[in-house]
Amino acid sequence: MKYTMKLITGTIALLAVSCICSCNGLFNRNNGMNFSVRLIEAGYNFATFEINPSDNTHSYYYYAFETDKDIEDDRIFDMSMQYASEAAQGAGLSLEEYLVTETLPGKKMITLKSLSPETGYTLCVFCLENGAISSEINKTGFSTCSEEEYSEPFLVTAESTGDGDIMIIVDPSDENIGEYCILVMKKESFCTDFNEDGYEAALDYISSGDITRYEGKTEIKASSIAELDLSSEYSILVFGISSENEIKTSVISASATL
Repeated sequence: MKYTMKLITGTIALLAVSCICSCNGLFNRNNGMNFSVRLIEAGYNFATFEINPSDNTHSYYYYAFETDKDIEDDRIFDMSMQYASEAAQGAGLSLEEYLVTETLPGKKMITLKSLSPETGYTLCVFCLENGAISSEINKTGFSTCSEEEYSEPFLVTAESTGDGDIMIIVDPSDENIGEYCILVMKKESFCTDFNEDGYEAALDYISSGDITRYEGKTEIKASSIAELDLSSEYSILVFGISSENEIKTSVISASATL
């Protein structure tokens, strides 16, 4: 694709409602919806954002392009639809089926993947109803770093102790990361209930209100965090958390089997 370049496989999804194919214009009305978009982390080939809409009554969509392409607003719709059509075909779905699966209501964490290092991008977030964009387009600029500059926020290891437990070691890559959380859950439950990047699980944990924080290098047994069952595989998720209970790093995972 000329404008999407290497942008986003699978995770970036975009747009529309069932009547998208009959679009006859870019904007049909302004529904008053707006978005707060927060960059959590930008690596050399990915970027993670939190998107918080002003209300949960409308589905919304997002699209990203290299900033130097300088795509005008009336082209964002066209490029979004071009991407959606190709992604639907690749998934063996009709355009309508694909778009329904990719709607994004409410607060979400998204990760844009397969980005190019040291490149500027623009993330666009907007509502789309009746085959046209129905809100202002929120635009957020960001840049990826070089591969040499990037390091994951945590080194996480998890190994069975041989006596029905798992030893977890978390070593932050930078002391300025501050506090973080450690989650332990059965891998089967994690894969069934949450998206693979771990952000939905992290948000679910934070929303529970029962938050345990760690700081600095931590060595801890999984049994002190969660009840364990023998012969089960577990996912360990680690993410930075702010004093306002906001996720502030990517979610780093490890796994171990009892």
